[in-house]
Amino acid sequence: MPSTTTPAAVEGMPKISARDVMINAWAGYRKMARTMREARFNRERFAYELRMAWANARADMPKPAAPAAPARAKPAITDPVKATRVAEIAAELQWMDMGDFTDWNRHRQLSVELAQIAA
Repeated sequence: MPSTTTPAAVEGMPKISARDVMINAWAGYRKMARTMREARFNRERFAYELRMAWANARADMPKPAAPAAPARAKPAITDPVKATRVAEIAAELQWMDMGDFTDWNRHRQLSVELAQIAA
């Protein structure tokens, strides 16, 4: 094992600023302490805020670019009835995906029907 360490920024991963993480953790702790009306320092609550600050910092990091996948051509549907049905199914699937509740049996039925039409 080499005795020197390679900084994360050299390998292409951006570094996370520990200073910014601590600032965000303290801000979150102070906000929580005000709402909970705590006068004394609570180590467990600060630990929670610190974990959340690190998680948020990692989530905000830019993701490495994935290699571009080759574009697949969509099969052209010439039948206007089929084209209309495909548009209806796509709209209903999109509505299901954005809603609060999804009937997965109906979702599966529509997906199978869409695959059969496209084949």
